[in-house]
Amino acid sequence: MADDGPPYFLDTSALVKLYHEEPGSEVIEALAADLAVVVSVSEIARVELHSALIRKLREGQLTDAALQESLACFRDDAAHRFHIVPVAGVTFDAAIDLLLQHGAHVPLRTLDALQLAAAKAAGTPEPVFVTADAQLVTVATRIFTRVMNPEAGSPPSR
Repeated sequence: MADDGPPYFLDTSALVKLYHEEPGSEVIEALAADLAVVVSVSEIARVELHSALIRKLREGQLTDAALQESLACFRDDAAHRFHIVPVAGVTFDAAIDLLLQHGAHVPLRTLDALQLAAAKAAGTPEPVFVTADAQLVTVATRIFTRVMNPEAGSPPSR
């Protein structure tokens, strides 16, 4: 059961750090290990994570065995640890609204708009939006009160 700390929403750039060692992995690992913390990811992240890890295999950063182990760990986390935020029509409408509100001023990619919309739909209280994408940090700070880049250091205190 979660305590009074904020929930966290991980976009794929943050989520991948849990399954492949890279800068910021220790921050995401500590966050995910704290069972009192609610961690949400979107359905989109399920597909994007597979894509990111398969790209790492193709580029020689992962072995096939490591890929399979990472995907098995993710499937277990998705089933038992993470709150998976569904992406439905309302999320697409919210993503379009975000593109209309912010896209003329800052670069906002399609899947990033969907991630932001899913994070907004994740529930209350408002989550800490976690991303390692510097461009997305810029947009997310316009939308969320708390944004965290795991490559910049430790998570906000709870």
